Amino acid sequence: AARASVPGPLLVPDAKPPASTSSHVSPSSDRHTRVLVVGTTSAIMVLVERGQLKLDVPIYNYLLFWPTDGDHGRITLRHLLTHTSGLPYIATGLSGPLQWVNMSKKATPVDDYVRLAVEMPLKFKPGQDYEYSNFGYRVLAALIARISGRDYTDFMEQDVFQPLGMKDSGVA
Repeated sequence: AARASVPGPLLVPDAKPPASTSSHVSPSSDRHTRVLVVGTTSAIMVLVERGQLKLDVPIYNYLLFWPTDGDHGRITLRHLLTHTSGLPYIATGLSGPLQWVNMSKKATPVDDYVRLAVEMPLKFKPGQDYEYSNFGYRVLAALIARISGRDYTDFMEQDVFQPLGMKDSGVA
């Protein structure tokens, strides 16, 4: 299994790629978040095209400690990609927002985000509504690392950016 950390934002034109491939979370602007979503979506679709992931299969088939029962057990890749999973924008509850901020300021193993996502109550049943979810994309980053057997950053560099000739893009 890949040991990875949730990535920070993708770098935009005029920014230099990182010197190392360690995946760290760093505070991101809305612009960087949008770029991260596009890159993560592209990476997921590369794995779908290769037959390593299926859009409509529950994600518990890919993540070892994702629940198989209840509404969490109904969440699919398609739900995560389309923000219809029911996962909240960020962690909720009394300590959730602070925990999210603290995790987002340092390198955080993707499995920590997945464990936290499992603890969060869903805002609605999967597929029944839409709400943008940073959580969903953190879970997708975990799926990319788990299925590819590589760090999210390495996968993005080798399987998304390089084939597209994106020489000035990278994961911070």
